[in-house]
Amino acid sequence: QLRLLQISTGLPILFGGAVHSHAITLSGFVGTRSGILRNLVISSECGVGGRAIAEQRPVSIADYFTSDRITHEYDRHVAGEGIESLLAAPVVVRGHTRATVYGGLRSATRIGDSVADQVMSGARALAREIEIRDEVDRRVELLAESYEVTGAAGVPAAVSDGITES
Repeated sequence: QLRLLQISTGLPILFGGAVHSHAITLSGFVGTRSGILRNLVISSECGVGGRAIAEQRPVSIADYFTSDRITHEYDRHVAGEGIESLLAAPVVVRGHTRATVYGGLRSATRIGDSVADQVMSGARALAREIEIRDEVDRRVELLAESYEVTGAAGVPAAVSDGITES
């Protein structure tokens, strides 16, 4: 997904991660030069990504280091990767932010609306994939529960157990 977004947007840096317990763990990267962002945990109360989680809307910062719109807990990590402009797009599934996709520039340049729209489109596509996966998981769980209740042959488990004991 990130590689396709890089091709369609032209953004040199894309990364993202899943949201668990109101924090993002960064796990996917395209165009990064170092490992400084790898497995970084970002609180929903901090930074560009945290704001995107909390507000469930994209957040874009044209000059990251001078912005007063965000907290700056992750400045060392962002600087270590050479990022100066950053966009965070939440992946919202059924009203919950499940992941966040970031796009960055190594210059203090505003990320344009058309690029932001493409990143949001990618985030919505990822949300659909997660929603489909959730539904598959739900159905598999229902089948497993049904199997436990009826047994392998479709016979109720209590009857099957009685036959086995006999």
